[in-house]
Amino acid sequence: MTSNDVQAGAGHWGSYERQWGAQIASPLRPEAADITPIEDCAAGLDVSRPGIKRAVLLGMTRDVAEMRWPAAFRLVAFDYARGRIESTWTATHPTIPAAAVCADWRAMPLPDRSVTLAAGDGSYNSVDSAASQDRVSRELVRVLEPCGTAIVRFYVRPDRAETLGAVFDALRAGRIGGVNALKLRLKFATPAAADGSMCLGDAWEYWNDAGFDRDALAARLGWTRAAVDAMDSFKGKETRFVFATLAETRARLTPHFVETRSEEHTSELQSQSTISYAVFCLKK
Repeated sequence: MTSNDVQAGAGHWGSYERQWGAQIASPLRPEAADITPIEDCAAGLDVSRPGIKRAVLLGMTRDVAEMRWPAAFRLVAFDYARGRIESTWTATHPTIPAAAVCADWRAMPLPDRSVTLAAGDGSYNSVDSAASQDRVSRELVRVLEPCGTAIVRFYVRPDRAETLGAVFDALRAGRIGGVNALKLRLKFATPAAADGSMCLGDAWEYWNDAGFDRDALAARLGWTRAAVDAMDSFKGKETRFVFATLAETRARLTPHFVETRSEEHTSELQSQSTISYAVFCLKK
């Protein structure tokens, strides 16, 4: 990840944090049901491994930092965007001793075999290429203890990709439940580069070119104008995301981890019951 990548990401995540309380909701923000598997995993490891244990959080997801952690855990949250650390961590209240560190997930300043549990919410989707996802996996394998556990939520594209036209037709017909679902569907439908990543700025260009009358759209859907304007958080952003299908995600994880459990969650995608994200529990 280059310095330009860091600067691009920092700009996006700073604005993302400003929207967190008022506008960011499921599926972009974890619900209680998404946090429970992490809590259960931490509780199980607490019983099986006596003594103080280190946990790593990939990113600044406040809901994970503030979940019910066993008292024996110590948390370190890593993020490459210093601005997000400064804006998010000061408003975060972990339930155990915790620290935030500015570092790349592909090169965390931790000793080998020093982490009992690593957790992430959409973390793998937030890197700049499929190759970077593999590098994150290799780094987790390095820092995890023998039989250490990683539990991560992945956003996964439908096996049959939705087109941009289909997304906008569904929006006009009132078949998209809110702006957060619209953002995810638009990300999924935006064409990816050869490295497997899509660009937020490209997604905004497609949205803008669709030519929606925003006041009319808000009135027809019963959304606030502020909700419609939240799409502008993508404008001009060079931040990249990687979205794979469920099968592709499994194939990328298999060389590095043993999958011990997964939970697949459905959403409104394509107006049918289609998986939009999955939670993987992985052993080193």
